Amino acid sequence: MAILRALEGSLKRLETDYIDVYYIHHVDGLTPLEETLRALDDLVSQGKVRYIACSNYPAWRLSEALWTSDTRGYARFICYQPQYSLVVRDIEQELVPLCLHKGVGIVPWGPLASGFLTGKYQPGERRVAGTRSAEGWLFHERFFAPNADETLATLLEVSRELGRPPAQVALRWVLEQPGVSSVIAGARTAEQFRQSCGASGWRLEGEPLQRLTDVSRLAPRYPESMEAASDARRAAAIKMPSVDE
Repeated sequence: MAILRALEGSLKRLETDYIDVYYIHHVDGLTPLEETLRALDDLVSQGKVRYIACSNYPAWRLSEALWTSDTRGYARFICYQPQYSLVVRDIEQELVPLCLHKGVGIVPWGPLASGFLTGKYQPGERRVAGTRSAEGWLFHERFFAPNADETLATLLEVSRELGRPPAQVALRWVLEQPGVSSVIAGARTAEQFRQSCGASGWRLEGEPLQRLTDVSRLAPRYPESMEAASDARRAAAIKMPSVDE
């Protein structure tokens, strides 16, 4: 009933009969997942929602949701909304492979890391006059990778070389990543909105793309760190007389 009430309120405020994509933005640990999916399926069946999606789910929960929908015949999540940027790449370990495997689109939020990747900041800076960070508010900072400053320095270099604002380059990097369908970039002014729109209509390719990818890459974590060389070790251990002789 909570989902139905929330949806009806949204339809009234938007003055529309249906919503194209309806997101579950956070994990509800108090409600069984199947109950939530059944309620969402009812909304799709009623024509009030066309597609459903989720945000901030851990990989195991997203996988369970997809399995439940597929086995019960419910509407399934068609896209996933995670935090993702040059300085927050955690989803690449489990969530990106899952979405690619299951055909779920990725629509990142926070691609500019609270403005950290827009050119307002220099490496080492976390407070800039005239921004919300000057008031001690930099929401995404606690999620930044340890190499965030090195990544920012490279972004500023690539931006100068390409002759494009850092925000456009940072957004374009996210858009070039596997499985990413679109991005959600916040804007407080019309100029910020125009800057973000400039990330479309061109490609970030070749050496500039690779430099940004390499400098911002996170160190492999277990089990990837352990299994990375397994295929090579197995291949080296196999005796193939027809090939070796």
